[in-house]
Amino acid sequence: NQGDLVQPPVALPLDGFRYLGERTADALEGRWLLVEPVNGACDARCETIATDLRQVHIATGRRQDEAAILLVFRQEPTAGEIAALEAIYPRFVLAFDDSEASGAALAAANGGPLPASGTTFIRDPEGFLMLHYAPGYDRGDLNTDLTKLLKWSGR
Repeated sequence: NQGDLVQPPVALPLDGFRYLGERTADALEGRWLLVEPVNGACDARCETIATDLRQVHIATGRRQDEAAILLVFRQEPTAGEIAALEAIYPRFVLAFDDSEASGAALAAANGGPLPASGTTFIRDPEGFLMLHYAPGYDRGDLNTDLTKLLKWSGR
């Protein structure tokens, strides 16, 4: 693994989020997820991270339907931010985290504090956060791990 193993894995239920847009928890069930916390406004850095995540997802090729990207906002995004992200990649699932349980799960998987923007997690199809990537990681590492997980899971 290129990312850090979350030990023990932490459950991240999908029902604690308020989904923004047409894609909801139903679009995520049973899939590998790239979970990206967004702690403030989605600025240029956030859009760059979103573009990188899009590229990782596209690189999965024929296995794209086995994975999804969940952007989790800690502060409710504006309509402009939502539109900008949907323009980058219409397959993003956008959610507002107004649940303390979800925040606690992300903090536990991060080793204590709430994760900074730029942190990415991989959530398995059973609902557990299992890999953690600290801000500034190489997106190629995420691609390598996701590709292996998709291949090994045989879904």
